[in-house]
This record gives sequence, structure tokens and C-alpha cells, in this order.
Amino acid sequence: MLTRERIVAAALALVDAEGADALSMRRLGAELAVDASSIYYHVPNKAALEDLVVDAVMSEVDLSADDPAAPPPARVLTALRGMAEALFAHPRTLPLFASRSLTTPESLRPIEHLIGVMRETGMNYPRCVAAVNALSFYVLGATTAQAVGMLEEDRDARAAAALAALPAEEFPHITAAIATPGLLGDAEEFELGARAMIAGLLAEG
Repeated sequence: MLTRERIVAAALALVDAEGADALSMRRLGAELAVDASSIYYHVPNKAALEDLVVDAVMSEVDLSADDPAAPPPARVLTALRGMAEALFAHPRTLPLFASRSLTTPESLRPIEHLIGVMRETGMNYPRCVAAVNALSFYVLGATTAQAVGMLEEDRDARAAAALAALPAEEFPHITAAIATPGLLGDAEEFELGARAMIAGLLAEG
């Protein structure tokens, strides 16, 4: 039996496997072994289908790790980790997030949570919204950049070769940096940036 749940699950699986450009009603119908026209009984158009795929990813954001007794910076960082983990689980959906605003109840639950945590610090709502938008942009940008490495296996090797070829006299600091042991990995860089942003935004108040 064709249901909205089956349609969304198949759409997400298709995007996970082949990317957002592969998603179409016709292709989805083939994946579900149904006529594409039958999908329209459950989903009005492709834009609505893409919204549902975004909802499906956002529904995987785990907010259960939140500790209401923890300091606000720790709570915000925990939420950002949850958002990043959900996006990393579905890196090929990232173009869908970049091309739309979150407006549905499912997609907005993590945002509601973050605004609530910010509000508890005494920050007013305009500042809360601006802060959460900035943090959301950071998570999306960081996960998109890191997803490129996940999806392109030779990215790091190509980048290392390009950096190694830089003339040291023109780029002394980059040359020295890449020759120095202890450069942070993707996860550590994400944490460093997130902590800095959280601290700065909360200090702004």
C-alpha cells in the first residue's frame, strides 16, 4: 500500500544514494513500482516532497541528550552536535537545506529548542532568533564543507598535494602550518568553531 511514509522513506533513500538531483516524481514512482501520478495523491508536488525529505532528516536530530541543569553553552553545543550528526548521516540532502527555509513543525523543533535555551539566559527574542540563525548557518556550512570530503574520497589527497606545491616564500604561514603536527580534524574543528560562536553570541546577550 502506498503511503506518505513509504514515499518519504523512498525519497530519502534515493537522495542518500544518488543525490538531490536524482529526485523526481517519475524516478520515485519507479523506485516504488507505482505510476508517478499516484504519488500526487499523497504529495502535491516536488517542492513538497523535498520539504518532507528535509523533515525526515530533521526528525533524526536527537534532543534527548539535553540536560536542563547544564549551563546554556553546553546545552547549545549538545543541540548543535545533534543537528550536525543528523546532517552527516544524510550528506547528499544538504543542497535541499541550503535552498530552503525551515518552516514545518518537524524541521523547527530543534530551532524551538535552541531559542528556548537562549531565552533562558535573558536574551530577548530578536537576539535569540539572530543567534540561532547564525549557529544554524554555521552548522550547515561546516557540515557541507566536511561532507565534500566524505563524498569525494580523494579530496584530502588533492588538497594536500596542492598545498605542498605552494611556494614557501609567498605562503610562509600556510607552509609552516601544514608542516606542523597536531592539526585539528574535522570533528575538532567543528567543536572549536561552535564553542567560539556560542561563547561570543551569549556574551553579546
